[in-house]
Amino acid sequence: MSDVMMKALQVQNESLICQVERLGPENERVRKLLTEFDNRHNADTARIADLERQLAEAQTHIQQLTAAGDAMDGWTSDAHEGASIAPSRWSEASRSALHALSRETQT
Repeated sequence: MSDVMMKALQVQNESLICQVERLGPENERVRKLLTEFDNRHNADTARIADLERQLAEAQTHIQQLTAAGDAMDGWTSDAHEGASIAPSRWSEASRSALHALSRETQT
């Protein structure tokens, strides 16, 4: 190999080394951005899971309130007809809905 070719390869090699050295901090910056993105993504995922759990609890609570409301409608109807509103007339579903609702409100 001629001296000219050797010198050209050495210059090219030095140029590549300089480019790699300049990219080092840029790579670190990109690595930090990716880590920050991952952290945010994990936090968002956890927040979504928490919101989904809260939504499920709210839906359960709404179902309990609806069942209690339906039971109240039945009691009101019975009362208007002059019937007794004794607990023995409550349906099992109404009793369990009210029981679950009272547990919810006590906690």
